Amino acid sequence: MRPSFAVLFIIVVPFCGTAARADGQEFAPDKTIETFAPSEPAPPAPTPQKRRQCLTAAETREAVGTHQLIAPMEAVRDAQALGRGELLRSRLCRWDQDFVYETTLLKHDGRVLRVFLNAKDGKPMPGKAPG
Repeated sequence: MRPSFAVLFIIVVPFCGTAARADGQEFAPDKTIETFAPSEPAPPAPTPQKRRQCLTAAETREAVGTHQLIAPMEAVRDAQALGRGELLRSRLCRWDQDFVYETTLLKHDGRVLRVFLNAKDGKPMPGKAPG
């Protein structure tokens, strides 16, 4: 029994520099393709985010005295009352011109909660810390 071999023929057509399109016109590969702008206007530029700078312990003591901010322990008590959790970390940060206490709490179910309080009046601030 002779083994039968299938022969595969590949026809290679050399690239000639131009090709015919379906509509009969020639396409030259050296022509550049023009890009176009979308008809929709560009989206507005994003608003600048608040700048955030957290203070050291010494800077916090100084800021509390000079800017008449609430004491750090008072902010911690307020945050724990709001979040009902154990204190992990609390620090005073400056968000642009505002002073904010950023407090991190561990809730009893194991979740971590961040509470932001305005350092001037101790009221909760909505949102999250700027990047």
